[in-house]
Amino acid sequence: MTPDDKSTRDRLIDAAELLFADQGIEATSLRDVTAKAGANIASVNYYFQSKDGLVQAVYERRIAPLNEERLRLLDLAERAAADRPPSLEAIVESFVEPSIRFCASHPNFMRVAGRLQFEPNLEFRSRFIMQFQEIAKRYEAALRRALPDIPVEDLFWRMHFLIGAMIHTWSNACDVELVSRGKYRFSGDADMAKRLIDFAVAGMRAPVAKKKSTGGKG
Repeated sequence: MTPDDKSTRDRLIDAAELLFADQGIEATSLRDVTAKAGANIASVNYYFQSKDGLVQAVYERRIAPLNEERLRLLDLAERAAADRPPSLEAIVESFVEPSIRFCASHPNFMRVAGRLQFEPNLEFRSRFIMQFQEIAKRYEAALRRALPDIPVEDLFWRMHFLIGAMIHTWSNACDVELVSRGKYRFSGDADMAKRLIDFAVAGMRAPVAKKKSTGGKG
């Protein structure tokens, strides 16, 4: 597809995603984006109003379909369970498996997500996190039904750990071969997803450690 085959709006989003991945969001100027897209500053103002609007469009183009697929699979799991709580395995799979496929399909956006950890402008990171607030409510409700004995605070922490494990896995899957000195190798997205799901389910089910008392003797 040549630049003329795409709309100006799409070319701007494509260019921004690539440059954000290569340089970071803060370090990328609108002139960088328009030069890459073969457009002008007026077109950014027309379609997005500002750089913040362009950043939001880059996020939404990728994250909205990912979240829709997660919710579709979660809906299927809940319908299959009928009046019972959905299985923990199905909940975790609905969250993890689309993410692994997404990573393989959109490597530039995954680099954008990785760079957000180091962006000096925290607003860009906050806007990214906001994309997941609604889906977080659905997963909280599903996990509370599947794991009624785990306190909600612990469920949030365990989801936080799962997300961290996913980001590391996305970014460093091939490191397994290096660390194991060639004994083990990355064997494809499906195998990686299965291993990550097994790991996450075990962690979600783990008993809650008793908190140590911090009070002194009376």
